[in-house]
Amino acid sequence: MNFPDIPKLSEWLTATGRTVSAPSGVGLTGRALYMFKIDKLVEQYNKVLPMAKYHTLLDLQPEVAGWRNQPTPTLTGSGNFQSQVSLQDAVKALEDVADRKLKAYPPRKYDEVVFAGYCIQTGTVKDYYVGSRNIGTADGYMGKANVNTDLTTRCQQMVQAIQKAVSLYRTTYL
Repeated sequence: MNFPDIPKLSEWLTATGRTVSAPSGVGLTGRALYMFKIDKLVEQYNKVLPMAKYHTLLDLQPEVAGWRNQPTPTLTGSGNFQSQVSLQDAVKALEDVADRKLKAYPPRKYDEVVFAGYCIQTGTVKDYYVGSRNIGTADGYMGKANVNTDLTTRCQQMVQAIQKAVSLYRTTYL
């Protein structure tokens, strides 16, 4: 078996000898739980924007490995040996196409990424109205009426937060 691309969910279910995926992962264990997760990632891959496909492929790898590492059910009596072979072949074909697609992506440009969270200084408002007249007070940055001015001010706050983070990093780790 060979997939030229990550199959659509319906094609994947057919290749694995199933007609439907489990409706939820609740109560599933072992191979069934991994297969549920693989089904969801196959479905997700075909719905996401191109930039998210790479990460879906990355997420698929440990689920396939987890499925492979689970014990293969022992077939007794009227167990269908052929369906087990088809399932294993389909998972191997999915793993192969995912590996091919990942290798086709250009190398990543970053070895490390740091996400810096910061608090937007939105301030607080205590609105008190007397009739239609607002006699409330505000502290902190409440935004600007002009969208461009507001964006510029918020970007300045972000730059200040990054500068503080860099300074803290340098004094702490260097």
